[in-house]
Amino acid sequence: MLLRAMASDDVVRSWRGRTGRDISRLAILARLFVDPAARRLGAGRRLVTDVLSHASGLGCSVALDVMMKDQAAIRLYESLGAQHLGGVCHHYGEGQAEPAAVYAWLDGVPGNRAQARRP
Repeated sequence: MLLRAMASDDVVRSWRGRTGRDISRLAILARLFVDPAARRLGAGRRLVTDVLSHASGLGCSVALDVMMKDQAAIRLYESLGAQHLGGVCHHYGEGQAEPAAVYAWLDGVPGNRAQARRP
């Protein structure tokens, strides 16, 4: 799911702190899950590259957060050129917390010489 950036979002704060760019040209990649039966078949890579191409066509950069426990997803994002911007911690339930990393594509769509327009 590609969402509009909201100033109160941890991902947006990390992205803006690192880039200083206007959030009106930022899209947040959220809730991307691949069924275990479809993993290691390229489904995740295809979903992410399609999202990046779509966002690029809209003139948007893309950022996301990923739970630190999801190392396969982190490797995928890094292999597609995402840059680590920092960390956040998501709090939920009664005192539970889950550390997450914030990633973004700052230099356009991977594998595409045409770079995303920067705000």
